[in-house]
Amino acid sequence: MDVVPGNTTLWRWQNAPTLNRQEQTGNAPAQNLRGEHQFLLILGIDCSGMVWVRFAKVAGTTVEIFDDYVRTILNTLAPPPAPQRTFMWDNLTAHNCARVYNRVVAAGHRVLRRPAYRPVDGPIEYVFNQLQCQLTNRIGEVTDDVSFSTLVHDIITKLNGFDATFVHCGYT
Repeated sequence: MDVVPGNTTLWRWQNAPTLNRQEQTGNAPAQNLRGEHQFLLILGIDCSGMVWVRFAKVAGTTVEIFDDYVRTILNTLAPPPAPQRTFMWDNLTAHNCARVYNRVVAAGHRVLRRPAYRPVDGPIEYVFNQLQCQLTNRIGEVTDDVSFSTLVHDIITKLNGFDATFVHCGYT
C-alpha cells in the first residue's frame, strides 16, 4: 500500500520580533495573547521519499488551508490510471471536512482516518518526532522569523528513511 499521511503541528516561541497586523498573513492572527508567534506546518510524506510542506505564519489549520494543501498534493500526482494513493490523517476538524474528502476520492484515491490518540499508527508522527528533536537541538540558531523558517526548511530537506518508517508502522 502506498500511503501519503498528513498531519499538522503548531510551533510557538516567545520573544520573537512583533509584527504589525499588516505584516501578518493567514486567516487567524499569528500572535497569541501572550505575545508568542505561531507557525503552522502541514507535512505529508510517502514511502518513496516525497515530501509536501505547507509552512506559514498562521495560528491554526482551517479547512481552506488544508483543502488548498491537499489540492497541491493531488496536482503533483499522476492522474488515473496511476496507482491509487491512500491519504491518512488524524481527527483534526479541518481534516474531516467533506470537501477535502470528496476532492481526494474524486481524484481516484482513498482516505484513511486514523483513530484519535493513536499516533503509533501514523508514520508522519515519527517524522514529526525527528523534526521536533532536531529543532529542539538547534533552536539556539533562531533569532527571528526568517531564521526560524530557514531552520525548519533545512531540517525538513534532510529528513529521509520514510520507507522504514512505513514498515515500522505496519504498511508494506
